[in-house]
Amino acid sequence: MKFRPLDHPLNWYRYDVSGSIEMLDVYISDVEQQVDKSAADFETDSEEVVIEGLHEDEPPTFITVHKGLDDGTWDLGAIFLEYFPNLQRRSALITLFAFFEHELNKLCALFQATESYQFSLKDVAGTGIERARTYLSKVALVDLTDPPKPWSDIKNIQALRNLVVHADGRIPRDGQNDRSALRKYVEDNELLTGNPVVVLRAGYLKYALTCFDEYFKQVDRAIHRRYGA
Repeated sequence: MKFRPLDHPLNWYRYDVSGSIEMLDVYISDVEQQVDKSAADFETDSEEVVIEGLHEDEPPTFITVHKGLDDGTWDLGAIFLEYFPNLQRRSALITLFAFFEHELNKLCALFQATESYQFSLKDVAGTGIERARTYLSKVALVDLTDPPKPWSDIKNIQALRNLVVHADGRIPRDGQNDRSALRKYVEDNELLTGNPVVVLRAGYLKYALTCFDEYFKQVDRAIHRRYGA
């Protein structure tokens, strides 16, 4: 068996990515535990406060208070059971996607160093994960013509991530094809809701990480074919 250094593309998934996937799976579980605890705290720790009327004939007012917010001003259920959990999951989704893009970029750099390519990732047109995919297929000669899934799933996750970052998770009703496709994706995915703000439900983060891992494995298989390993 030919010796390959650890920083060879053949070792990229086995010795690097797979361990990161395991850690991120724990990270997601931690996020969901925090969401569940926050919801449980709201259910058990909310307090009913009596506010006496200013005048003798004015009846008292009963309000519910939790963490300094009251239901006279806020919809506490919507805040603590949907809005805050969605913020946590959206933040985690941004983190997961950044990891995915970083690993593809790192793989491109590994190929450039291993094969002494003159062209770097920055020399390729485009941005983000599309540019990395172009580099891998056109420069590194990795055959990525396998069935379109999970890449098509990842493109949907990317569209959702971009919506969160650039539009606060709101799908505009502008009739554009890309928006219509994203709206259909949200409507068809039981782990998402959106009217008009997209809400990530429990399980979506695990789903996204699984899609990333499936694609990494697909790329890894293609790398092994490239080197006849």
